[in-house]
Amino acid sequence: MALGYTSLHVPYQAARCENRVKTVGAEESGRPIPVEQDRVVAWAQQLRHGRALRRVLERFDEAQIPALPVKGIISAHTLYSDVADRLLTDVDLKIRRRDFDRVLALGKREGWRVVQRMRAYANVVFVVEGVCVDIEGYPSVPGLSRLTVDAMIDRAAPSDVLGFPHLLPSFDDHAVLLLLNVFKDKLVHAFAWAVKDVERLPSHQDFDPLRLVEHLRKAGATTIGWVVADWMVRERQILGWRTVRDAIGPRPPRTPYVALLQWLREMQPRGTLALRILARAGADHRIDQAGALLRMVWWQTEAWASRWGEAPFRRQDPAHLRGTIASESQRPGLPKDGI
Repeated sequence: MALGYTSLHVPYQAARCENRVKTVGAEESGRPIPVEQDRVVAWAQQLRHGRALRRVLERFDEAQIPALPVKGIISAHTLYSDVADRLLTDVDLKIRRRDFDRVLALGKREGWRVVQRMRAYANVVFVVEGVCVDIEGYPSVPGLSRLTVDAMIDRAAPSDVLGFPHLLPSFDDHAVLLLLNVFKDKLVHAFAWAVKDVERLPSHQDFDPLRLVEHLRKAGATTIGWVVADWMVRERQILGWRTVRDAIGPRPPRTPYVALLQWLREMQPRGTLALRILARAGADHRIDQAGALLRMVWWQTEAWASRWGEAPFRRQDPAHLRGTIASESQRPGLPKDGI
C-alpha cells in the first residue's frame, strides 16, 4: 500500500534539482552542458553527492536493504581519469522492486523530502542533505530489457572506490544500463554527460565487445545495442563501438523498427509523442515491448493524477526546496523518464 505522505512534482532535468550549475546552450544533444570553468564545481559535487550516498547506504544497510549505485557517481570513478570531468545532477541508486515500500517507509522515518514518487517504475526521489537521490527498482525504463536489478545486485562486487563501502556493478551490467539510458532519451536528446559515459566505455580495460553482445542478447536488448553502437560510430566517430555493432549483425535485429525510429528522430520535432512512444518499444521480444507500453500508460496515469492533485501526489508550494532546486524549474510538471 502506498504511503500517504505528500511529494512535490517538478521537472527533473540537468541543473534543475540540487545543483545550481551554470549551463550554456545545448550541444548536438539539445540539452544543457556544463561550462568548462566549472570543473571545481563538478569536483565539489562529487564530494557532496558522495556524502549523501554514504548516508543513504548506511541507513539501507541498517535496514538490510541491498542497493546498487549506478550511472554518474560510478562512471566518474571508473570511466574518467579525473572525477571533475563528470558532472552530477543526482545520485542514482537501484533497489529490488520488492523493497520499494520498505524504502518509502525508511525515507519517511528519516524525514527525507520526496521530490517524485512513481509506483509504475518503483521510483522515488529523495532530497538528502540537499542532494537528489533517485532510487528505482528497474535498470532503466521497465520493458526495455530483461536485465533485472536483482541480477545486477547478485553480480555486483563489494568496493570502496567511492571512499566508503558500497556495491560496484559488474562492467557489463553497467554498460548495458548506460546504453539503455541513452536509448530511452532517443540518443539525440540524451544529456551530454550520459553520452560521454557511453563514448568512454570502449576505452575501459574490461571492455570486451563479444562478451557485451552476449550480455545484450541475454537481456533481450540487441536492437537497442545495435542502434546505440551504430549511432556512436556514425554520428560520434567512436570507432570502438564498430565491433559491437558488427557482432550483432550487419543489419539491426528489427530493421523496419530501426528505420522508422531513425526517420522519426531525423524528421520529427524534438519531443514528438510518436518518437517517445516508439522508443519505449525497443526491446527484442514482443512481450517485453507490450509490457513497456502498458507500463508507460500506467506511468502517464500517475503523472496526470499528480498534475491534478490526486493520489499518490499532491501539488504543493516548492518553497521548501528552495536552495536545492534551480529557480527556473520550480514549477510542477511531468516527472523525468516519462513518455
